[in-house]
Amino acid sequence: MSFAGSSYINIDGGARNEVYGNQINITHGSGRDSLMEVTAQPIAADDILKSLAALAAINATRDAEERFPPPNCHPGTRVKVLTQLGRWIEEQSAVTTRIHWVHGSAGVGKSAIAQKISEDHGRYLVATFFFSRNDSTRDKLDRFVATIAYQCCTSEALRDVVGPHIIEAIRSDPHIFLTSSENQFRKLILEPFSKVPQHIVPNLIVIDGLDECVDIPSQGRLIRIVDDAIAFPTPHPFTFLLCSRPEPHILSSINRASFGWCLERIPISYETTRDLDRLSDSDRDIQKYFTDQFRRLRDEHPALRHEESWPNENDVLTLVYRASGQFIFAVTVVKYVDTPDELPQDRLDTILNANLSAAGTPDSPYSELDLLYRQILSNCRKWEKVYPLLRLLVTPDPASIAFQGISLAHVSWHSPLILSKLLKYRTGEVETLLSGLHSVLQIPDDIGWDIHIPHASLTEFLQDKNRSGDYYVPRFSRVECCDLVATLLVNTSTSFIPLYPLYCSSSQSSFDIAFTNWKGHLKERNSLERFSVIWSRFCIEIDSPSTGLLEELDLFDPYTAAAMFMSTDRSDYEWHVHWLGTWIECVTWAKSLRGPQPLKFIKRMESFFQGFYVGFSKDIPRHIAIWRTFLLEYADVTSRSDPLLYKIFQVHLIEVIRAYFRQWWSEPALRNSLGPFFPLVLPAASKFPDDWAVAHITEGNRELMQRIYDIYNKSLLSTSRWIFNRDVIDDTTHSVNRGLIKQADLLQFKAILYQRRRLFAMLDDGSRRNSNPGLTALVIVPDIEAPEIPPPPPARQALGETPHFPEEVYNNLP
Repeated sequence: MSFAGSSYINIDGGARNEVYGNQINITHGSGRDSLMEVTAQPIAADDILKSLAALAAINATRDAEERFPPPNCHPGTRVKVLTQLGRWIEEQSAVTTRIHWVHGSAGVGKSAIAQKISEDHGRYLVATFFFSRNDSTRDKLDRFVATIAYQCCTSEALRDVVGPHIIEAIRSDPHIFLTSSENQFRKLILEPFSKVPQHIVPNLIVIDGLDECVDIPSQGRLIRIVDDAIAFPTPHPFTFLLCSRPEPHILSSINRASFGWCLERIPISYETTRDLDRLSDSDRDIQKYFTDQFRRLRDEHPALRHEESWPNENDVLTLVYRASGQFIFAVTVVKYVDTPDELPQDRLDTILNANLSAAGTPDSPYSELDLLYRQILSNCRKWEKVYPLLRLLVTPDPASIAFQGISLAHVSWHSPLILSKLLKYRTGEVETLLSGLHSVLQIPDDIGWDIHIPHASLTEFLQDKNRSGDYYVPRFSRVECCDLVATLLVNTSTSFIPLYPLYCSSSQSSFDIAFTNWKGHLKERNSLERFSVIWSRFCIEIDSPSTGLLEELDLFDPYTAAAMFMSTDRSDYEWHVHWLGTWIECVTWAKSLRGPQPLKFIKRMESFFQGFYVGFSKDIPRHIAIWRTFLLEYADVTSRSDPLLYKIFQVHLIEVIRAYFRQWWSEPALRNSLGPFFPLVLPAASKFPDDWAVAHITEGNRELMQRIYDIYNKSLLSTSRWIFNRDVIDDTTHSVNRGLIKQADLLQFKAILYQRRRLFAMLDDGSRRNSNPGLTALVIVPDIEAPEIPPPPPARQALGETPHFPEEVYNNLP
């Protein structure tokens, strides 16, 4: 399956609408997605803002929940740097400097400075962007402009002044986020700000961790964006606070930029000596931090109540020296010592007595930090189980790594809950295994929230074999991620089998209970459960699937899984059916495996695709039931088609179906079916209730839809497609005469429409439904258990009503 031009697919929140006419189609996707598609009405500002929020990297803002608690300067430290920057911000009109570049090695406190400045000088702040290589939502440039624009549209100082100009710029170019970041910044930031008076708006943009943008060329591009902003002819002069490591390529880009005349560099040095009279400012800040934190420990820890002189001054100075100006070293030491599991004195002695020469990296620029990390990791009692956990934690997003562009938004891949599922650990085992790493990991109280690696230095240490040695922790490869994610998604789908009414009820009363429970479970599905349908996309990327994945596939039940994604609201349904086509690819993949094959899976899936029945309860609007059956029948088309051509095909198919069933597409019906249709699935017993409509979805019908699609694929003239549509409505054969379609195919399609008219006549016409969304009740059953639907005798009717079909068309119906 290919998605031409759609390499970014954001699963949770994407636009997946059944289209019954002109409408706004907002896309909540990646920062490289189009914000919206073709519309026929003016786009509301609130809709644009919601879409902008979906494109923004909220985790990159100064007050993001994912960054809490953010790094910050310890009281009384970094006074010189903070004073210098504060004076520059407050007295901007009197200085020519428009950019400050704070640079230093890993862990010296650059992010803390950026956070402190953004908090203390908020009234001058336009926006912030904190890059992090440990967070896939803010490790690239693609979300940068959307994030800045979103903050401008929501901040108290800017939303009424600049916000309308940004909204209007997006409205005038709905595809702005498909253009370059440079163009986005010019159109959405520079030009809107140029339209407002300088004195009434803030002007400071804080960008931290530029070196943590994983795409190195993008780091240079961001510097050029800043360069363009400085040179832009506007009465509103932006100022920038940039914080990063002095990487050679960053230094080179800054040196080549034309903003050198208004740039000031602030190095955060880690140089130090043992001479107490020559401690640097960084050393003195770290000394104060240690002194304050050890005082706090003596006051709070029961084992230190009588240790008034602990630790002694020489021990503190030793730690200051070993920190080499890196605040992350000091923070990690304090966290390591502060534990109820062991005596703080013993833990501090372990650090002080660590032998650097035995560690094997005395020449590393971070030798003391590396030694500290190794010492902490050595306390892990079950390294063989901690190791795969750390591998997952240093892999930003297993789903996006496995298949570029797919991101299960709102699935917390690094949460104890998901980690335990991925690695098949017991409940609570993840937290227990990682409890000894509290000083280097941020472990939440809620098992559904992500575990974070607070500082990039640990990730770098783990992934550098020369530095970490026996504690080397590489990321999971793309194939490994595919296997892990596929196994999890198949298992998630399979977990619903015991709840399916088809398998857990033997009488009407037991069915009623099972039915209610099934409805409740589907209504409460989380993101992982809702989108477990995409498991097939990951499977087909694997050459040698793991034993675990093969076992899960052999347990997979297509009837339960199909009922799950068919019983959903209208915005999700079509998108879910889109993935049904990839199931066919997955069967081909399974049969092509050179090693062990999931034989039960193959047999079960082949039987499924030969045909199945879908049951609709009486209260479902007719047009909803009809459209969903056709979606199922051209599901395979969606997996192989060009996206643009598929949309054309879909629009024309909707037109012909609406025209044929025009009285069922009445305004009352459409007006009362705009809400979600919560799932309500009947069991596949030997007999359906009398008031249920049962549609037969066959392999032959799906093949027919592919041949009809070929009309659109081969003939680009709209007149040819119009001829086919009129043949269906008027009961003519002009498309056959012109060689566009075979007569048998045209007759078969007409016969299907006629059968659906008879079949769904019993359902709700939509006029009886109140404003509350109704229930979509669906059931997937094997062919052998569904009733036959005998064809009616043909009869000539007026145009637009039931067309006439020759008698022979019924003889070969699938």
